[in-house]
Amino acid sequence: MSEWRHLIRPAQTGNVAAFGAIVREFQDMAVGYAFSVLRDFGHAEDAAQEAFVQAYRDLSLLREPQAFPAWLRKLVFKYCDRQTRGKRVRTVPLLAGPDIASEEPSPLQAAERNELRQRVLEAINSLPEHERTVVSLFYINGYSQAEVGEFLDVPAKTVKSRLHSARGKLRERMMDMVEETLKKSAPDDGFAKETIQKIVARAKELIGQGELKEAERILREGLKEEPDHPGALRELNRALMWGGVYNEARWELLPEISEHARTILASGEADESVLQEFARTLLAIPAMTEACEFIAEWIAKYGANMARLGMLAWAQGCVGDYTSAEETWSQLLESAASANDEELQGHSSVPCEALVDCLSAADQVEAAQRVVRSAWETFGSLQLPSFHAIWPSLFHRVRFGDESERIARTCWQALRPESGMDSATHITAFCLRAWFDDEATVLSDWLEWVRHNRASKIWRDRCPLAREYRKMGNYDTMGRVARATWDLLKSAPETNSVEPDYECWIGRRFPVSCYIGDGDLETAERVAREAIADGAESSWSWLNDIAIHRGMPSPPELMAELAKKSPDDPALEYGGRYHIAREAGAAGDLETAFSALEQALRTWYNPPLAHAKVWEKDARWGDLREHPEFKRLFSEKRRRIGPIKGSLWYFPGW
Repeated sequence: MSEWRHLIRPAQTGNVAAFGAIVREFQDMAVGYAFSVLRDFGHAEDAAQEAFVQAYRDLSLLREPQAFPAWLRKLVFKYCDRQTRGKRVRTVPLLAGPDIASEEPSPLQAAERNELRQRVLEAINSLPEHERTVVSLFYINGYSQAEVGEFLDVPAKTVKSRLHSARGKLRERMMDMVEETLKKSAPDDGFAKETIQKIVARAKELIGQGELKEAERILREGLKEEPDHPGALRELNRALMWGGVYNEARWELLPEISEHARTILASGEADESVLQEFARTLLAIPAMTEACEFIAEWIAKYGANMARLGMLAWAQGCVGDYTSAEETWSQLLESAASANDEELQGHSSVPCEALVDCLSAADQVEAAQRVVRSAWETFGSLQLPSFHAIWPSLFHRVRFGDESERIARTCWQALRPESGMDSATHITAFCLRAWFDDEATVLSDWLEWVRHNRASKIWRDRCPLAREYRKMGNYDTMGRVARATWDLLKSAPETNSVEPDYECWIGRRFPVSCYIGDGDLETAERVAREAIADGAESSWSWLNDIAIHRGMPSPPELMAELAKKSPDDPALEYGGRYHIAREAGAAGDLETAFSALEQALRTWYNPPLAHAKVWEKDARWGDLREHPEFKRLFSEKRRRIGPIKGSLWYFPGW
């Protein structure tokens, strides 16, 4: 047995690779000891595996590494004892284990060998337990007397004495057969792998408990043993997606997640959900050209459905292939004729919204209008709840503004608003009324309804009616509705089922970003200062954005705060590095300016090019906007993103 003591400390910190090596060192000894107790190799392997799993979980409790062998023996005995004390299992001698390899023995030879092996095992089982134990350990994998003694926590001379006694009781002519039989029944390489799989299963439990960081750590260590393990890769993607991307905005992890997905696909163990998540990962990176190729291959191999066609149509629009996007959209409409209700509900409105957003942002107005018209003709009469609330905004987005009011009224009448409706339908009805009813009347009715529905959990971070006015481009009304709703919810907080999240409501009560997007910087600054007066410290970031749009210096207070942060501080990701870049450029420090600008341009945003367009026009750079490096960095950003003009719509969940 090679030196194992140096592996204990790394394994105690969760290093699965180190523990895997420990398993390989001790697996034969653990199974041999369990066999000496249970006299059945199948159950011995079960007991040994359970012991190794507990050893992994409790290894941090072991104070002295050299005590590991004796500690493991106690764990193995514990699980052997559970088997003997629990339901009595059928025990079979070692004859039930793997047959001894031979070169095509005759039936007579095989019968003779089996008979001899049976006699050997009966002889071993007839030994006293302490002698049976040392025989099993000594011969199963050639362990030395010292190693057996270390495992049993007895002196080597005691092992030697017991072996001598056992040999005396076994006939000498059987000794070669004893060694061969035990060696052939030693666990194979798959034992360690199966043990590691059980440890990886622990990571799945951690994910279910929300311990995503710990799950990620364990899985990464486990994958050092089996880099292509499909189950481990899938669980790692879950941990990364929810713990890293969504919780910490580490969008740079998406390419790694897509690589894991490719490995899973190559393993042949991918199911429909893996295919869908891989496609969504590519669409979120965004890697649109690759996404188009993958989804097209997916459809060619497994057939078309609304979900696949919807993603493909949008991806084609994002790469500027507008003709193909419309053709794929037409295929989606054709497939809707044979789709079930679940597919119609889940894969009709989002593909439509995504494609219309893409085409409209690219000034493909006529194509966007055709998509909306065809969607209304196909889905308008189906009364799909997923479409009710978005029809008016779709018509508004493609410059059918005059029809938005009529469409909203038609959809509202189809809902037949009444007191018996559920909350979601009531909210949809209010959103539709926003398009054709008097603002004051809608707001009054809305607040009355909110007063009687304060228990709803949506109030934590949403105000649907305010969002509807945003779709209309009516930002003043959006702010008034959100502020009135907020004031009502805060007036008697004890009656709310959830506490409204202050930060989530800031952007609704004070729609500064909307004014900035419209170029109304004067109103944007006024509303931002109102938000600051309300106590929203995060609203200072809006003033920073306004400074960029105006080409003015970044606020000194901001630069002082940024100077305190380390270069790898996540707080620099969204905007911080760009402010460092622009001020360094203005000061003539080109090395710092272009280095920080390159990092800022690699940050994930949605829409992908929205910030880049603003930064490229930032007058704070002065003549540096003509500098070759400045132009190269923005050119590289556009090349990397492609011709996407709108927002990203599809995101993986794993």
